[in-house]
Amino acid sequence: MNKKRILIQNIVFFLVSSIIYLISFLLIYGITNNETVRSLKSYAQQVNSELVSESNADDVIIKFSLIDNFRVSIYKENTDAPIADTRAFPSNEEGFYKISQNIDKIYYQFSDTLSTDMVYYTSFDEDSSLYVRVGFPRSDSQKYTMYMLYFSLSGFLLLDIVFVIYSILNFKKSLQPLKLATNRIQEIVGKNKVSNLKPDNDDLKILSSSIDEVGIEFKKQLQETDESRQKLNFIINSISQGIIVIDANFNIIMINNSAASLLKLDKDEVINEVYDKFISEDSKLGKAISDVVKTENYTRFDDKVNDLDYMFELNSIDYQWTRGVNKHGCLVFMYDITSQKNADEMQREFFANTSHELKSPLTSILGYQEMIKEGIITSEEELKDANERTLKEARRMKGIVKYMLENSRNLDVISVSEHNIKKYVNIVLDSLYFEIKEQKLNVVTHLDDLIVKINHDDLDKLIRNIITNAIKYNKVGGTLEVVVDNKEKAFIVIDTGIGIKQSEVDKVFERFYMVDKGRNRENDSSGIGLSIVKNICNYYNLKIEVTSEINKGSVFKIIFH
Repeated sequence: MNKKRILIQNIVFFLVSSIIYLISFLLIYGITNNETVRSLKSYAQQVNSELVSESNADDVIIKFSLIDNFRVSIYKENTDAPIADTRAFPSNEEGFYKISQNIDKIYYQFSDTLSTDMVYYTSFDEDSSLYVRVGFPRSDSQKYTMYMLYFSLSGFLLLDIVFVIYSILNFKKSLQPLKLATNRIQEIVGKNKVSNLKPDNDDLKILSSSIDEVGIEFKKQLQETDESRQKLNFIINSISQGIIVIDANFNIIMINNSAASLLKLDKDEVINEVYDKFISEDSKLGKAISDVVKTENYTRFDDKVNDLDYMFELNSIDYQWTRGVNKHGCLVFMYDITSQKNADEMQREFFANTSHELKSPLTSILGYQEMIKEGIITSEEELKDANERTLKEARRMKGIVKYMLENSRNLDVISVSEHNIKKYVNIVLDSLYFEIKEQKLNVVTHLDDLIVKINHDDLDKLIRNIITNAIKYNKVGGTLEVVVDNKEKAFIVIDTGIGIKQSEVDKVFERFYMVDKGRNRENDSSGIGLSIVKNICNYYNLKIEVTSEINKGSVFKIIFH
C-alpha cells in the first residue's frame, strides 16, 4: 500500500460520504420546500376564490394583507405594474413577462419592493381573467441551510485532507519497525538493506517482496546448512576412529558410529545426555573426561575394549557451543591399535627368535674358525669337515636373514594382480627338478586352471615352500602329488614322507620349528619355510589345513576364498 492508494481511498470515502450527506440534505430541503409550495398554492387558490373581477381586487388585497410576510400581487395581461398589491408602492420587478413565464410554477426572485429574496407562485384566474402572484420572503433557515451545505462540504473536505496526510505519515511510521526488522534479517542472510522508499513506490509491496526474498534466502541457507551437516555427519561416521564431543556441562553432544559401536551405545539415546549415564566415572575413560573438562589438560592412554587394544586421546576444546558450567569441553579420539600392538609383539618375538637362531650357527662358525686358527684342526680331513659344517651353518644363516627381509616386506602394502596357480606350480616343479631327482620321487599332478588375486612373489613363495617341504621330508623313492582343484578353489600337496605327530601339527608353522632336527641339519633347513607360508595365508585371509600320519605322509591344503 502506498500514499497514492491511501489518497484514492480517502477521496472515494469523501465522495461517498458527501453524496450521502448531500442526499440527506436535499431530502430535508425538499421536504421544507414542498411545504412552502403547498402553502403558496393554497393561498393562491384562496385568492382566486375571493377574486371575482378587477373591481374587487383591492378588497381581496386588504383581506390578505393581514397575513405576516405574505405578499399578493394581481396583474392584468400585458401590464408590467400590478393593479393591486399588498405593498403600497410596488416596483415592476420585470413585470408581466416574468409572471407569464412562471404560470403554475414556483420560482425565486429578489424583490426590489421588499429588498429581500422571495419565493413566488403564479396562477391565472379564468373567472376574472387576472394573474395572481403570491409569495413569501425566502426564510433565513433556507439560506442558512445552503450556507451550512457549502461550509459543511468544505470542512468535510478539509478534514479528509488532514486525515489523508495523517494516514500517510502514520502508515510510514508504522512501517519503520518492519523495515528495521527486515534490514536485520537481510544483514543476517547477507542481502542488501531495504533502500529509502520513493514517494511513488508501494512501500508495503516492496517490504513484502523484500521479506519474500529474505525467506527464499533463509530457505536456501537452511538447505545448504542441512546439506553441510549431512556431509559432515557422513564424513565423521565414515571415519574408522571413534569420536565423542562432550560439552562443558559433561553432556555428550556428538558421537560417531565407530564410537557408538565400540562402546555399545545408541546414538539417539546418548545425545545431550550426561556422559556418566553411559560411561562409568570409575573407568579410565570416565576419569579422563572429567579431568580434561575440569582442568583443560591433554591426556592419552591405552585400554582394552571388547578384548581389543585402543588408544584414547582427549583434548580440551573451547567453542561457544561447548561452553557451560565449565569453560571448556572435551574431544575424545579412539584409535584401534590392536593390529599395531600385535605387529609389535610379533616383531619382538620374531627378532628374539631370529637372534636366538642366528646365535647357534654363528657360534658354530666362529668355533670352527677359532679351532682352525689355533691349530686344533690340522689334518686335511678335519679341515674339509670343518669347512663343510661352516658352509652349512652359513647357508642356514643366509636363510634366516632372507626370512627376516621377506617378513619385513610383508608388513608393507603390496600390489596384487590375477595369476593362474597351475602356471606357477609347473614353474616351481621345473625349478626343483634336481631336488626331486635326488630324492627319486614319483611326481603326480592334477592341475586345473585356477585364477587367484595375489602378489606374484607371494604366490611363488607359497607354492615353492610347500612343495620344497614335501620334497625334503619325503622318503627316497616316495610319491609327490600336487593338485589344483578349481571346484574346491584349493592347492593341495600330498607326500609319502615321515609324517607329523598329531600333537605337533599346529607347531609346524612356528618360526624355526623343526619336526626332525637331524634331517634339517642334513638338508640345511632353517625351519622358516612353513612360517612364511603361514604369514602369506594370514595376509590374504587364506585357509590352510594340515593332516598327517607318522611314517605315512602329510597333506597340506590351502583354500583360496
